[in-house]
Amino acid sequence: MKKKIIIATMLSVFSLCFVGCKDENHTKVDVDSYLKENGFASCQVEGDCQVADGKKQYWDVYDEENGVHFNVINVTDESGWMGSQEMYDNYDAKLVEEHVKDLPEHEGVEIVTGDMWSENASLEFEYTNLDELEEKYNIVKSCAKYLDDLSSDVEIRVSANLAGPRVDYYKDKTIDGILKYTDVAPLSNYSAIKSGETLDYIKKQYFQLGYTYRFPEIEEEMKSSDIDTFFEDEYTNCAAVYHSGDPADETNEDYAVYDDIYTDGTLTFGNLYYLLIDEGFDVEGSVDNFTVQGVDGQMCQFSYGYAGSGEHGTYYLVDDEEVSCDCNYFKLYKKTIYDLFGLTVEEYSE
Repeated sequence: MKKKIIIATMLSVFSLCFVGCKDENHTKVDVDSYLKENGFASCQVEGDCQVADGKKQYWDVYDEENGVHFNVINVTDESGWMGSQEMYDNYDAKLVEEHVKDLPEHEGVEIVTGDMWSENASLEFEYTNLDELEEKYNIVKSCAKYLDDLSSDVEIRVSANLAGPRVDYYKDKTIDGILKYTDVAPLSNYSAIKSGETLDYIKKQYFQLGYTYRFPEIEEEMKSSDIDTFFEDEYTNCAAVYHSGDPADETNEDYAVYDDIYTDGTLTFGNLYYLLIDEGFDVEGSVDNFTVQGVDGQMCQFSYGYAGSGEHGTYYLVDDEEVSCDCNYFKLYKKTIYDLFGLTVEEYSE
């Protein structure tokens, strides 16, 4: 893995050493040292230091072995009373750019090399289910293998973006922040891609979204081991419902634990659906759209289609009146659940 050289400086004292490349001998030594430390000892610096935007120095470098022209870049950060100098290179991105036409067939996977300041290229694709994810991941693997044969340990970003009707709807309603779990682009080398480490990470994020909300199209693709993995995270707790007494009383044992229902102090509509059924409520409909009577006789309706309105962008209905969700993206706090259904819900962990 490449090293980045980051040097904190008192800019008031040292800035003249960098602005406009005035001390070219010193900075040229820095570049040569960087190249040697990062496995580019045989590469040649071409020409003098150049400056962009007043804060970026860069040098043109040539790797004759792979026919790649790339840059070593030095960026000045003047924030705070201490500044810093960061030196990095864009070799990996330029290697992909040079050989992009030679990569194996990659229909459905876009190769994005970025501008000259980008360190790494991205292999980007969309998927709607596990089969499509794995199919396109195999294309990424083939491309990564080709690049690894050119230069070992080349790192690329694997940008896998969930697609489909639900995603399109939430983007249209401008609540696509709900998709944060699946908005991933891990930086990976061929070893991580070949072993499946990168795929496992993408799947984990996909299942995180699916089980947090109990989206049926994702949940039906999950195995019991995937659910176990979801709950193995130290910050992921299941729900307990206290039927009497004080939940803070450690001797209180009048509660039921639902080890397949996730809560973080809130419940999503999907987890609320299953909890109400388990607690004996007469719930009509599906996890995506259901109706249930509250403790005061009010009729409550919850739907993952209720988006684009309310204080937090999502809402539910109580006697046909819109009520904004307590927090973003179809979630209710435990107090609201108690007010609506008389259920005292707490997080539970062993």
